[in-house]
Amino acid sequence: MARESSETAATKPVSRARRMLEGLAFVAGWIAVGYVFDLGKTLNRQCVYLLIGIPITVVFQLVIRKRPLRELWVRNGPRLTFRSVLVPVTVVLMIVPVYLLVRDLADTNGAGFVGYDVVLFVGAIGAGYAARQFTDATWADLAKCFLTAGLIGILSAIDIYSNTTTAHPFGSPFDAPATRDFFVSLGTYLVAVFVLEEVWFRGALDSHVHHQGERHGILSAIFVSLLWSWWHLPLTVGTPVIEAIFQLPVVMVPMGIFLSIFWRRSGNLAVPGFSHAFSDSVRNILIGVP
Repeated sequence: MARESSETAATKPVSRARRMLEGLAFVAGWIAVGYVFDLGKTLNRQCVYLLIGIPITVVFQLVIRKRPLRELWVRNGPRLTFRSVLVPVTVVLMIVPVYLLVRDLADTNGAGFVGYDVVLFVGAIGAGYAARQFTDATWADLAKCFLTAGLIGILSAIDIYSNTTTAHPFGSPFDAPATRDFFVSLGTYLVAVFVLEEVWFRGALDSHVHHQGERHGILSAIFVSLLWSWWHLPLTVGTPVIEAIFQLPVVMVPMGIFLSIFWRRSGNLAVPGFSHAFSDSVRNILIGVP
């Protein structure tokens, strides 16, 4: 309680309007870099667009929010030590990053993905840290988040990719079982959310825009979700910008609202992170991503 009180006292003089503008500025700058350097053009460049978020998140958390980095994973969590991490979870979640790193190092075209693979190891530590802080209430929030945000994401993916020629319920166009593709994607995203995308939009931005006990929580969740949807603009190659500006929120804002709500309720990034990771993994087998 003392820690929560000190945070409230430290941030009280900063108005919500200013906090929203600060978040908007960081996201707008990130999007601008994506367009200037055409980072949506190839998968390698898309990895760069994601990785840019790491320094952005670190600077925002330490300089703007003035909060410890560990609070990106668990709100008011204990100091990050060996004992505060559930090591078996971390070890298991490192299996897929090891597989990806070995694969990309051996592939002459995979060099651009190596940086992405490496940061996943940090994400595995974050996942183990978040897992150690789980309580019965966290499990309940996880179930509710999955049944709302996760289900919305899955249904959106099914609708969007229903006519995709590569979609197949049992296999992928790469002659690999769809179940394997699904679990590789899930193993990737479960750790990725602790260093990329989700850690910024929920762990950093949502925590900055909305403080515990403030009113109009749904409106602030909509704001964060809008920025999250428009963050994808540089990645929507082939779609006119104006069209994407209106299309992306339709799909992503309903999901994002629940991701924000259950991040706020649980204070554990694994809750929105798992729901996001699961729905994205379903999307990947629908479009045949190996």
